[in-house]
Amino acid sequence: GITLWNFGSGRAPDECHLVEMLSSNKTVLRYNGNTYPGWRSDIPRNLFHTYYKAKPQLLQILPYTKPPDIVVHLRAPDGKTDLDRGLDEESLEYLGTLLSGNGTYLVTNRPDFYKRFHECCDWSYDQAWEDRPIRHGALAIAWGADGRRISGKEYTSSTTNSTDRKGEQNLKMWSDWYTMLTAKKVYHSNSDFSRSAAHWNADCQGYQLHGMTLKKVNGTYIKTLNLIDAPYDAVTTRIPALVERQWPTDGIVHKEDECTFLRFCHPHPKPSTVKDPDRPAISDEVKANMLPKAINALKEQAFSNQNIIPNHPVAPKEINGHSIDSAVMSNDTERLLLFRGVMKGQGAGNILQGLLAAHLFGLEFNRTVCNLWKDFNAVFEYINDDHAEKCQDAQLKARSVPASNKLDMWNFAGVADECAAYDILASKHPLVTFSGNTYPGWRSDIPTNLFHQYYRAKPILKEALPYSTAPNLVVHLRAPDGAGDNDRSIDDESLDHLGQLLKNEPVYLVTNRPDFYKRFHDCCGWSFDEQWNGKPIRHLATNLQWGADGNKTKYKKLPSSQYNDTMQDEQNIKMWSDWYTMLNAKTVYHSNSDFSRSAVHWNAESTGHQLFGMGQVGNKWTLRLKAAPYDETNTRIPTLVERQHPAKFVNDDACVFLRHCRNPAKH
Repeated sequence: GITLWNFGSGRAPDECHLVEMLSSNKTVLRYNGNTYPGWRSDIPRNLFHTYYKAKPQLLQILPYTKPPDIVVHLRAPDGKTDLDRGLDEESLEYLGTLLSGNGTYLVTNRPDFYKRFHECCDWSYDQAWEDRPIRHGALAIAWGADGRRISGKEYTSSTTNSTDRKGEQNLKMWSDWYTMLTAKKVYHSNSDFSRSAAHWNADCQGYQLHGMTLKKVNGTYIKTLNLIDAPYDAVTTRIPALVERQWPTDGIVHKEDECTFLRFCHPHPKPSTVKDPDRPAISDEVKANMLPKAINALKEQAFSNQNIIPNHPVAPKEINGHSIDSAVMSNDTERLLLFRGVMKGQGAGNILQGLLAAHLFGLEFNRTVCNLWKDFNAVFEYINDDHAEKCQDAQLKARSVPASNKLDMWNFAGVADECAAYDILASKHPLVTFSGNTYPGWRSDIPTNLFHQYYRAKPILKEALPYSTAPNLVVHLRAPDGAGDNDRSIDDESLDHLGQLLKNEPVYLVTNRPDFYKRFHDCCGWSFDEQWNGKPIRHLATNLQWGADGNKTKYKKLPSSQYNDTMQDEQNIKMWSDWYTMLNAKTVYHSNSDFSRSAVHWNAESTGHQLFGMGQVGNKWTLRLKAAPYDETNTRIPTLVERQHPAKFVNDDACVFLRHCRNPAKH
């Protein structure tokens, strides 16, 4: 079965898993949901009528002989959290004047609107419902003839709520939807009921009402109705169908924002190579019918953003017609982005990814990043004195930042609302705080030498480095934290192959398994920090440590008041020494770890190779290596500041647009 909803946890679907299920040999699949993973921009014409036709009981109640070409749908909101700016009095009066005439047909759950718009504007409607309450099909509420919302209990007591009456309300709902489905134009307030009709009909033009706005005409601002095209007409770059998207190479998670790839995939190989009976393989028969023509057409289109988005190192004053606050471009305004470094149970590698995101935001939106992460600041300092001065009182300033200026972005908390992130960062507010471990659609063009433009190691860290010349080749082997954090790359067979692959190379080993030091020094001549040979190594985000024998045990974490004791401080310095070593390396081989991935990510000139255990590569059983995830993007992903606001309503899947926006109407 497949379940796919655009609400709930907010997590985007694993598209690899969807393709597996849909293209499998299973004869029957169950689907439950309300969305498609990255809406296609090419809905086939006449799709609904290709599969369905109205039954006689629906056709008989349609209140017209010829379907209307222009339909207006005005939906009263369900409650206080479902407000609709398109239903204020000024907007309704303007809409009536705009569409005055008997060519307009009205669909609404407010019976009082029928008479109002018929008398003022000559709109037609289903006269059988002029003085009758209209019930919400999914909720126990209704709207009376006077436009007042009434509860389900009141509705039940005031009307004959028989099975026939329920059926009548149901038929009325489908009559309204079918009317919009067959229309050529639909003007509607905020409602998925009307949006779905416009979406099904590729020949229909939908316009959502967004209240009144000021528009400049011939140098003069005039007040007018703010109409936005239907969301699925907002795509200017074609989004490939799900079946056309490429499988992540070797089954590894590809960059999750590349439009042409299957996204948000948990690591697993292609179905055709899987022996697990619970994971179906794609049959040759199914493959033969998987839109080969469409796939070839996609390749011919040279699908790329490079010709659409210019390469701006910092925020331009205008991106594709969308103006940015003038304050963003002003160097005279103090604009700070306070990175809080909140751990939320995450290791240092995760938070270092967040710090990288903060500096990318700073570059794009002209904000100085002030790093409030105490552990980091214990071993690193700002290079620039002006930078340090601007951030001198940042900790105190952070306490005064209102909730509206706080940005949180975690890769385990669902996809980010990019419109909200953009608005906060581009605003005139001098202080914005950021907590998180990710960037919304990682840029593929990390600036060279970025870390060393802002930070340098303090003497306490420099003195702890166990070498005079930084190693160019580093291997990082991280033992997993627990059963849910398994790593196929540190089994004995994989480690033996890795040792042979890099035997007698100038390898420097970083690991949380002290027993690996001697093992790889004896077999392969690798160097390491010898002062940690035989000493336990702690995981600072959990209460775990690994002893000289490689066994994992728990230790008692110290209270914060005793944090800087010798043992804890020594472990902290060791962790930063390891990360700094990887940051400065030219090549890093690593097991599954954000600690090493973050170092490779920060260093645009470093090459990372993640270990994925043993497997079949061609005709050879060998160690599988995968390039670092941030090195595998061939198509440039626009920076956040370059992405366009969804000018038409919402399009959360085109790479050139801001995505996953929960409240795009404000734009």
